[in-house]
Amino acid sequence: IDTSDQTASVSNSFDLIYETSGADSALAQAIQLAAPGGKIVILGLPGKEHPVSPDLIVRKELQIMGSMIYTDEFPQVLNLLKSGRLQTEPLISEKIPLDELDRALSEFGAPNRVKVLVTL
Repeated sequence: IDTSDQTASVSNSFDLIYETSGADSALAQAIQLAAPGGKIVILGLPGKEHPVSPDLIVRKELQIMGSMIYTDEFPQVLNLLKSGRLQTEPLISEKIPLDELDRALSEFGAPNRVKVLVTL
């Protein structure tokens, strides 16, 4: 998608964007690609401050929120999984084959959904 234009066309815009890379240009690109009224969730941390112009945020009435991710607890969680002390089966709502992915995505917001596993 060419984002050199400050406003991406509606056909190339997204209602929800997760920015997970932390790359310097990623937030600015997410703002350009967000649809009017869209939401951007920032998970990636660039490790330094960088300026973002609020113009498109305001004009598009975007919602931007941060969600803290952690990386230092992965070894501990993997050990819990290996030991069997952490039970994951109750978290799995459904196991589906890849060809049912469209249906599962259409039901994404269902209140009974926790985790859907896709088998290849």
